[in-house]
Amino acid sequence: MLAQFTEEGIRILKNSLQWAGQGDLGCVIEEICWTPGQYDIVAIVDAKDDQALTTFGLAWGSAGNVRMQTLRAINKSEFGSIIGKLP
Repeated sequence: MLAQFTEEGIRILKNSLQWAGQGDLGCVIEEICWTPGQYDIVAIVDAKDDQALTTFGLAWGSAGNVRMQTLRAINKSEFGSIIGKLP
């Protein structure tokens, strides 16, 4: 997940260590990094399925502290299975 702080998120930036580590709704935050640049946070989230990740992203974003963008990462094993189906 990629996140950008909202104006509210910047105001309560000192609290970001607390709320950023919260994983639930079928998701676990494996890694979170604060990054300078276009995105303020990069988080690696393990989700039981796409629906859980979507719910988690909406819940995190609806708190009003960040704007979220999710990316579906495909690991080497999964990608091998995908390209193995190519003609």
